[in-house]
Amino acid sequence: MASTVATPRQAELGAEILVIEDDLGMQDTIRWALEDEGLSVATATDGWQGLHLALLRRPELVIVDLNLPRLDGGDVVDGLRIAQETAIPVLLVSGDRRLAERARELGAFAYLCKPFNVANLVDAVRRGLNRSSSELRRDESHPLLATR
Repeated sequence: MASTVATPRQAELGAEILVIEDDLGMQDTIRWALEDEGLSVATATDGWQGLHLALLRRPELVIVDLNLPRLDGGDVVDGLRIAQETAIPVLLVSGDRRLAERARELGAFAYLCKPFNVANLVDAVRRGLNRSSSELRRDESHPLLATR
């Protein structure tokens, strides 16, 4: 797990991003891109570790690979939905373009197919961080928060 110091503005906001990605090269690319933007980044290499860190640290945004060992990305999102009072914005990533619909069903605010352009990643993260708190309040009609 890696973490960096946030800029004063982000530290005031408490912005931390959790990246749950088993491909260490991809994880490093995402982490470096976000650290270059001054964000604090924590990482996990499997779904169990990622869910545990998300519940412990309560990041402002989570980036989740859909295909993870030990607990897949969909189950991580379900675990977050069940355990949180407020929704954590989730950006789902996968190497399979066919999973974009699944990402929507899971309630992700965005989906990126690997390999992706780093600028698109940064833009998506900014959108997720800029979502208003009213959009993220517990709303049973939101697909990420709806019970099954």
